Amino acid sequence: MDRAYVTDRLRALCSRREYCSSDILKKAASMLDGNMDEARIVLEKLVEEKYVDDYRYSCAYARDKASIAGWGAVKIRYMLRAKGVAGEVIDAAIEEIDESKPYTLFDPDFTWKRKEVENFVARKMLVPVFVNGECVYDEPDIDEIRDYCSEQIDNLWEEVKRFENPHEYYVDLSPKLWKIKDKMLKEHNKD
Repeated sequence: MDRAYVTDRLRALCSRREYCSSDILKKAASMLDGNMDEARIVLEKLVEEKYVDDYRYSCAYARDKASIAGWGAVKIRYMLRAKGVAGEVIDAAIEEIDESKPYTLFDPDFTWKRKEVENFVARKMLVPVFVNGECVYDEPDIDEIRDYCSEQIDNLWEEVKRFENPHEYYVDLSPKLWKIKDKMLKEHNKD
């Protein structure tokens, strides 16, 4: 198979679910009869086009394994390492935030714009549903879900919620996550 065809096939595959770089590299090499140089070119193209992102994959993987399989951080870290994901990316994906200490956020585009927040609430995104094959999650009823969603929408600025010319919703990064992003961009732009 030629490189363009393999790239298209893998684009379609990646648009259906998340894959890490090592999985896509193996698939590309297999489709290209073991040609690793061509497979690396395909992987670089998919990373450049944002079809493959190890951080996004790690977050999804950690979320799924913690909530569905009931895995802890140690097992998730071990399995992601086995897939060849960088340690910093794994750490950011399963980062814990200490609410008792001030937390610094900043704009990823204008890094001089910093904000230190105190007295905040950090909610765990990863909640176990099953542990050792047993359901440990108390499913809320539909009224509780509706009320929770309404509360969360009320936390958004009016400028973000309007339908006509909505304001861009900014997502600030922690310094740890920004360093990972910056390092990856620098490594990628060495060429």
